[in-house]
Amino acid sequence: MVEGKQRVDIAAVIEEQPTSALQYLVFTLCTLVCFVDGYDMVSIGYVAPSLRAEFHFDAATLGPVFSAGIFGMVAGGLFFGPLADRIGRRLVLALACLVFGAGTVLTAMSDGLLGLLLARLAVGFGLGGASANAFAMVSEYAAKRIAATVVVVANCGVGLGAAFGGLLAAHLIPEFGWRSVLYVGGVSGLALGLALLGLLPESLHFLAAHGRHEAAARFLRRMAPGLARVGGELWPVSSEEVQQGFPVRHLFTNGRAAGTVLLWVIIFLNMMQIYTVNQWLPLLINEAGVALPAAISAGALFQTGVVAGALMLSRLATRSAQPYRLLALMQLGAAVSFVALGSAGSTVAIVMPVVFFNGIFVGGVLFNLSALAAGYYPTYIRSTGVAWAIGVGRFGGVVGPMLGSLLLALNLDAARIFSFAGVPALGEALAALTMAWVLTQRAALRQAPAE
Repeated sequence: MVEGKQRVDIAAVIEEQPTSALQYLVFTLCTLVCFVDGYDMVSIGYVAPSLRAEFHFDAATLGPVFSAGIFGMVAGGLFFGPLADRIGRRLVLALACLVFGAGTVLTAMSDGLLGLLLARLAVGFGLGGASANAFAMVSEYAAKRIAATVVVVANCGVGLGAAFGGLLAAHLIPEFGWRSVLYVGGVSGLALGLALLGLLPESLHFLAAHGRHEAAARFLRRMAPGLARVGGELWPVSSEEVQQGFPVRHLFTNGRAAGTVLLWVIIFLNMMQIYTVNQWLPLLINEAGVALPAAISAGALFQTGVVAGALMLSRLATRSAQPYRLLALMQLGAAVSFVALGSAGSTVAIVMPVVFFNGIFVGGVLFNLSALAAGYYPTYIRSTGVAWAIGVGRFGGVVGPMLGSLLLALNLDAARIFSFAGVPALGEALAALTMAWVLTQRAALRQAPAE
């Protein structure tokens, strides 16, 4: 009891209660954030052939346009992550949606290279704060028994949004032009940002850690009907570790340094692959002889494979004591699929299934890394940990498309470019095996005193 108030452990309530309507609302809204995030993130790739034709850009010019958005994501992740750990997830999520929504609308309104670069930079800045904070919010409202699965499902919203964007673009571009694809995404982002301000609750752990116990109690009573019938005033508390100071510093304290660095390396290499495919796949396949509608549909099929791989790996990782070894196996499959994609040529019957399997091996890993990162860090640095891992990893997203642009400028064909994309997959497999070893050693050290 605290001055006559009843203490309630937030984590215990979440673990003991069935999933409530409030939790489902949080999961749904955060998944919608990821869905619109995915749509706006890859929409530039779907409109690239049309944009290139209208502005007479060469392949080397498109590289900076793609990378501007990814560089913005890096900056947004590094900025919005620590900000969310200080002022709350809800406001940052809404602000991020408004920023990337406005940036996407401005992209559609651009009439030259400079306007495209600035608009895509704004889009990326908003996207950098969106999905990472959505993952943190979902993990804090989910019981531990379902947290990893729920984060992966929310993350699948990114792939579904990207796949939907490809299907929609294939119909909108011939009828209404490439700008219509961007207007749909931009308006959706703005509308979602406003909806979050009115509907999304704040993280319960964040409220308790920052002394906002009355607000936490209101949401806790909505989650647990039994508490609504308890007399007196509730005093929600969080049993998780809390430390003061700059959140980024704590990513390297209490034995987290090696894991933090390895997470960054793994996500860097994975994003180097996935952003190269996201940005260049329709254009490369189109130049290899596949018709434009089929090339755009291949991009959507890749995203469908991403979702399938994420769900499959999530199920396997939940049952495995060594999820990083599974990630390593997936990346070996990714390397093989890149070589196969380069050898597929212009035969649609071969290209499509290879693209699908490439999505399974490449994107399925990324979505599960977000869940693993969210579980690796405690609440007080969770947004920082996830956002910085994704933000630093997105430097790989900057490097990948730029390398693709360079390889195209050297007049290399699609087969060689896709083969080069398989090299980071091998490096990621090695880093994942190292992470598995580090976590095993860390667990052994913790058990040693008890023995």
